[in-house]
Amino acid sequence: MENMDYADLATEETNPRSRGLDRMSTVQILEVMNEEDRRVPEVVARAIPEIAKAVDMIVARMAAGGRLLYVGAGTSGRLGILDAVECVPTFGVDPNQVSAMIAGGPGAVFHSVEAAEDDESSGVRDVAESITELDVVVGISASGVTPYVQGALKAAKEVGAGTVAIVCNHADKLDLDVDVVISLPVGAEVLTGSTRLKAGTAQKLVLNMISTATMVKLGKVYDNLMVDMQATNRKLERRAVRIVSTATGLDEEVSEDLLDKAGGNIKTAIVMALASVNRREAERALEKACGHTRNAVQAAIERTR
Repeated sequence: MENMDYADLATEETNPRSRGLDRMSTVQILEVMNEEDRRVPEVVARAIPEIAKAVDMIVARMAAGGRLLYVGAGTSGRLGILDAVECVPTFGVDPNQVSAMIAGGPGAVFHSVEAAEDDESSGVRDVAESITELDVVVGISASGVTPYVQGALKAAKEVGAGTVAIVCNHADKLDLDVDVVISLPVGAEVLTGSTRLKAGTAQKLVLNMISTATMVKLGKVYDNLMVDMQATNRKLERRAVRIVSTATGLDEEVSEDLLDKAGGNIKTAIVMALASVNRREAERALEKACGHTRNAVQAAIERTR
């Protein structure tokens, strides 16, 4: 790693389409950036088979009691934290089930601690102290060579945890010993080397895909509704009522009353309505269905026949 020529990495190349950026008008700068950003979803689309492998592995391990841990440095680390934190209110997961680490610790979230990413031993130590063989560690690194992330993945591999690397360079140019490599070669940035741009956008898209698809497969979603959402403010309380209304076909006033009878639990309210059962029976059906609402409804209906 010490002898690596970083200039060989695609994330460090100069973009010919943004040459003369400092002489462009404001509109021209924005047009160049927008045009480059349009390339990102196409790159992500080509990586869907690998993203699916990562999701399936994460689902299997989390269903068995494992956890998901994102690890990154700088922008990559902050994106991991963002995705992990948002899983709690969106899907009702415990903060320990989906979490994140950033090189340099919590202080690096708001203040740049650039040198921290070069400490591979810190990555090894942070992860080794936090995971078991049931867990999955997702290393996020635009370059694919960040020492802190490599150390984290190495530690995860040693304990038998699942390992995923999200990188923005070609995988065949990197030395990655992980279960799944998600390669997102988005090409040279508009601002040379500034991977908070296209690389960061690609990483954000993939993290959204991983966490959302994982939670769908784990039963945190019914149809396309957030049925494990935590209604922690007025906006979300009204959304919870609308979710019940949409899922059951009941009007909002009836849905609100049903949600109250269900103890505020969206899933329970839906099962009560669709299977015509009481709260206790709905809760029992959901428990047996491991939280999958559709399966719980079907099982509750069959029991009442």
